[in-house]
Amino acid sequence: MYDVRSLHLDHRDDREVTVITVDGEVDVLNAPRLRELLIELINTGHLHFVVDVEKVTFLDSTALGVLIGAWRRVRDHGGCLALAGAPKQIRQIFHVTCLTRNFALYNTTSEAIQACHAGRVGTPSPAGRLPQPPASSIGGATLR
Repeated sequence: MYDVRSLHLDHRDDREVTVITVDGEVDVLNAPRLRELLIELINTGHLHFVVDVEKVTFLDSTALGVLIGAWRRVRDHGGCLALAGAPKQIRQIFHVTCLTRNFALYNTTSEAIQACHAGRVGTPSPAGRLPQPPASSIGGATLR
């Protein structure tokens, strides 16, 4: 288990899926620890990941960069990286940055693990989608 400032990282294997539990703030000061863990696991042959972010209280652009880098690396080797348990504020970050196109977000770790085992992680899940505002019409054009 890694412990740096207000970030706690742990990992376990569920058959061929590695579950990384992230607890606390992931920012410019401690995101490199998450990067190191991901790189270490990838370099030792782990290619299927579920990152449990249920207890993440803050995520900055450095953390997003770490996750994007890991996602690209595992994708290029036929693996997957899914996020599980994202609180509303974390889902909003992924939605606003359009990263829900790349990352599948699941309500629970078990749902994400099942999707990885079934090879369904490239498809964004309903948990990653925020409610859409109702369409409105101005001058005959429908706006969303």
